[in-house]
Amino acid sequence: MKRVVILFSILMALAAPAIAFADNGVNVDVKVGRENVTVGDVIPLQIMVTHPQGWRVAFPKLETKWGDLEIRKQGVPTIATNADGTETTTAEIDAAVFRPGRAATPELSLTIADAQGKVQNIYAAPVTVQVQSVLQADDQALRDLKPQAELWQLTSSPIPLAGSVLLASSILIGAAVIAWKHRPLQDKRTPRARALDDLQELDALALDEKMNVKFLGVRVSEILRDYLVNGCRIAARDLTTGELAQELKTRGVPPEIAAQMIAALRVCDDVKFANDASDTQALANLTPLTRAIVTNYPPPMPANAKRGGKILQGVPS
Repeated sequence: MKRVVILFSILMALAAPAIAFADNGVNVDVKVGRENVTVGDVIPLQIMVTHPQGWRVAFPKLETKWGDLEIRKQGVPTIATNADGTETTTAEIDAAVFRPGRAATPELSLTIADAQGKVQNIYAAPVTVQVQSVLQADDQALRDLKPQAELWQLTSSPIPLAGSVLLASSILIGAAVIAWKHRPLQDKRTPRARALDDLQELDALALDEKMNVKFLGVRVSEILRDYLVNGCRIAARDLTTGELAQELKTRGVPPEIAAQMIAALRVCDDVKFANDASDTQALANLTPLTRAIVTNYPPPMPANAKRGGKILQGVPS
């Protein structure tokens, strides 16, 4: 009996953040914008978060392969004001499935910041989509093989063989064109371009300093650390800011650049962990400073860094 009570207490503690958000009017809904889905069709998805006015929601960048689906496009979130005074932040996603049957979206973790800057995670529940085959489901009739006497006599005329080859070629070309049109799109942006785009999206949210400084600190820290991992091959996600400072020194990062990185991350840490938003000038300069770091380090590859059409090793893109 005691174990049951302890287990129930743990479950209630884990559910407390979700209950608190539900009481504050936060609701997450995922809608599929298409009923009849065939293999390869574009499936429009809408992830809508209804929340009090002034709150802000951050949607993660999805990988090309997302559960059973392949992401073809992810739009910038938009915010709309509802008649009751609440707001709805909506992200639109285009996906596709290339095999018939039931396909499900994974549970999606979102970050939301309330009016006091308190940041928590909310979750969009999975939704399922029934994907139909391009073949006719009721075409199950068995057909007899042709008798040998009805088979083409290759020695009598080359026309049937030529027609078969032409028909087969046409089918293969058509299938190749369809496969090319429905190929999954890959994010071909460099880590630098991706980080700059993320900073631009963050600026587009027009964050209010008083209400969303903690949200700002969380996102800038994520963007800069992801860039160091993907663009500079530095394991920034697994290190504290102090440990990262030592790692930058070990990796030979120029001192002035390393100082800028640590300064930006310390501002983020003060906001995230200590709720210290007193340095308004540092907060106002946080995204411009991060943009300058991403733009200037590593230095842009000089023209003579390519030989024979191949990029030299050690020159990050």
